[in-house]
Amino acid sequence: MRASVWVTVGLVLASLTGAHTVTPELTRLGRVLQQDAGEASASGASGPDLPQCMTPWEIFNSSAELSFWAEALQTVGFADEVHSPYITATFLAPTNDAFAKLLHSLGSSKQQLLANPSMVPILLYHMIPGAYMAIGDFDLGDSLSTALNLNVTVGAASAPLVAAPGMNSTVVTVRSAESIADIVKYNITACMAMIHEIDQVLMPEFLGAQSGPNQVVYHLGDGSGSHAPVANLTLVLPGGSKKGLGDPANPMYQITDAGLMFSISSAMPQ
Repeated sequence: MRASVWVTVGLVLASLTGAHTVTPELTRLGRVLQQDAGEASASGASGPDLPQCMTPWEIFNSSAELSFWAEALQTVGFADEVHSPYITATFLAPTNDAFAKLLHSLGSSKQQLLANPSMVPILLYHMIPGAYMAIGDFDLGDSLSTALNLNVTVGAASAPLVAAPGMNSTVVTVRSAESIADIVKYNITACMAMIHEIDQVLMPEFLGAQSGPNQVVYHLGDGSGSHAPVANLTLVLPGGSKKGLGDPANPMYQITDAGLMFSISSAMPQ
């Protein structure tokens, strides 16, 4: 992550608690990730017996390797959003070691990272809505659309889809705008969702940030080197106003259980 964005946004996510009412102009991340039972049945993605399966959150929260990821989801209010047997999505979940590498590169503490509003776009960048993808479904060159409205690519520019495989093993790489990750544990079924653990945190390209009282807009690039934003994420903390920094052409905000509101829009042409 670019240090200028990390340092200049002086907002923190501490002390965010409690459930919040959803008004007609707000929606939930869970609704974005979720199909209803009828759609799921029609698609053939019935999966295991749903009342008895483990939800994505139950797997995240019970895994020793994913405790940092689970704590991050809970901090921003995404835990309940992924605690449903009807979530249809693929999660690329960074391990604790992956987050340790990120902390080292940032020179940051765990508490500082969890309290930084940029955790919201980072977490969304690891969710692929509407896709139940097992390891065999990844093909070299696939472009996967994330919940951040930015894509990640299967197969890194400097590494093949299968990198020095051992006996009965496959290494799949995923490339984001700023990082390359290997899938190190795969095909973890979570009801109608699929989880793969990765060894690096996938970082979007943070081109800049515009901040105001209890709100921030992140300008995000696609890693092409053009330095032109392709998406904007407007984040409003409890007590902040959606007026001022938000994109009036995209009034739909999602709200988390921590009371954070966010809206993602395409960047305006330059």
